Amino acid sequence: MQLIRNTKADYQATLDAWNPYYDNKLTVADAKEISNNLFDLANLLLSWKEKEESEEKQCQILRKSA
Repeated sequence: MQLIRNTKADYQATLDAWNPYYDNKLTVADAKEISNNLFDLANLLLSWKEKEESEEKQCQILRKSA
């Protein structure tokens, strides 16, 4: 699985995007947490997709051998 890494995050862009939705001003720490959570979600979705594809390949092999 190819993991997505958060190596060059632009936290100011994250703050600019998310601040309008919060009553209190977000901090850089908040931006880091938001960014990390988004990368974690993307990695989770990739792992689910790869698991599904692997299971489908196994099913195809079983169907061919039956």
